[in-house]
Amino acid sequence: MNKVEYFKIPFTHRFRLEHRNLYSQNSYKLINRIRYRFQSKIPITHKFYGNISNEFFFQFNGNICPENRFYSALGFYLNKTIAFELGFLRQHINNQNLNRLQITVY
Repeated sequence: MNKVEYFKIPFTHRFRLEHRNLYSQNSYKLINRIRYRFQSKIPITHKFYGNISNEFFFQFNGNICPENRFYSALGFYLNKTIAFELGFLRQHINNQNLNRLQITVY
């Protein structure tokens, strides 16, 4: 991950190259793809923060951009090692739009 700051707002970038082997009953599929995530975790107060990110998936064959994940959340630091987030995930996968409410513990 690469961290930068613009106008005192922290941003992180993450770039991944994935090689996946997918097996189902009698079929096998090999997927090579690139994932790129752009994220900002914005402090609101000492205990609260906002988190927003977008992750794009690019494949080398077939549908070039089959998946996209947009996430926004409000987080709360319980202490230095534990945080809670309540967020919304909008996931676009192969022409399906999935909306999820997430509760996360870090």
